[in-house]
Amino acid sequence: MTSSDPTAASRPLEAHSRAVQRALSVGLHDSPRRIDISVLEQILSQLRSTVEAVAADLGVSDRDVGGVDLVDFTSGSCRLTFEQVAADAADAPHMPLAVAIDSAKRHLTGKPFPPMLTDSAKKAVMALLSRCAELSTPERPIAFVERNTVYSLDPRAPVSELEELIEVKPRQIASQPPPEQTSPEPPNKTEEPLPAPEEWLLTFTGRLRRLDARERKMWVDTSRGTAVAPLSAALFAAADADRSRWQIVSVVALGKKPEVKDIVDVLHVTPADDGAPEFSAMPMNEAAKGLTGIIERIDSFGKLKRNWNTHDGLPTSAAARRHARGFLLLAASAARARDTAFVLPFATPLPSGNVQLEWEVGPVYLELEFSDSSAIGHLRMHGSETAEGAVSRERALELVAWFHDGVAS
Repeated sequence: MTSSDPTAASRPLEAHSRAVQRALSVGLHDSPRRIDISVLEQILSQLRSTVEAVAADLGVSDRDVGGVDLVDFTSGSCRLTFEQVAADAADAPHMPLAVAIDSAKRHLTGKPFPPMLTDSAKKAVMALLSRCAELSTPERPIAFVERNTVYSLDPRAPVSELEELIEVKPRQIASQPPPEQTSPEPPNKTEEPLPAPEEWLLTFTGRLRRLDARERKMWVDTSRGTAVAPLSAALFAAADADRSRWQIVSVVALGKKPEVKDIVDVLHVTPADDGAPEFSAMPMNEAAKGLTGIIERIDSFGKLKRNWNTHDGLPTSAAARRHARGFLLLAASAARARDTAFVLPFATPLPSGNVQLEWEVGPVYLELEFSDSSAIGHLRMHGSETAEGAVSRERALELVAWFHDGVAS
């Protein structure tokens, strides 16, 4: 047996650790040819990128689980076995390797993605499938290995394992943009201002002309002129990582006027195609319609004194209230831009001085916690599945979209 880590197969696990394995088949079973090392490296590299994106999506950190290792393959064979280990099973309810591979198999068999995944993770899984489709040939087909336990009616007969191959066919996988590699931005003490009444929510598509690392800005040529837009660290890194796929981009931004000039902030940017809508603008005040009651409730938290909950609860900070109000306006605007009915959350003060927004319909639940910093705490649930962690504002907006998609499905 040949392995990337000769000791991996026999390496003892800690008492509370947990390991998962998933396998791929590369090539024909009866072929004597060995796996091309360049193909192996490309599959492993893309799989690790996909698993990292899924881990970020589920709020699983490096402290919870290890990386993805190739632990077993036989010379001349087509079987690749990958493994991921959680240091403490109790702290890692989601194993990103298992979620990534199982999601890919679900897509190949016509089943929907797991409901806990947001668009970022789905794009990452599609990127893995696209890479496998690119590398798959009639002489070297690539397939995901599905193991099913087989129980005999004869109680004396041993339990056996039945293997099934789910092949990746190049024509089956549509071309997809690469996963947007985002990571939570570090907390800081800069306060996010409440959007001014004269601000506009802009959605436009154009050709990416230039990226400036020093100023962290992008220049996009559109039918209405050139947009110069500031980017967060995460968005800039995503665009800069693979410019060949970011030639045409779709942008959602805040502007001072209903035009592409004078952009204040970019909320989201992704690769696009020529068929995407060119331009739309909506005043931010439009988004405030229907939010008066919840905004007034958030403002009322400012009247709370220390020990308001009889358990030494802190007064709600002005910055937390401002961040929650501003985010509500952005989320409602983004929902309108997607032509989605915005579900109003429930707002509640927390003893820590923070503000929490809660959305819940049936089995779908999302809570966001706003504090003095720009980082936003989150917890989401779909039935018994949960994920949590600190996220950036862009990521929090995606989570609100995930909630509405889950309610609509």
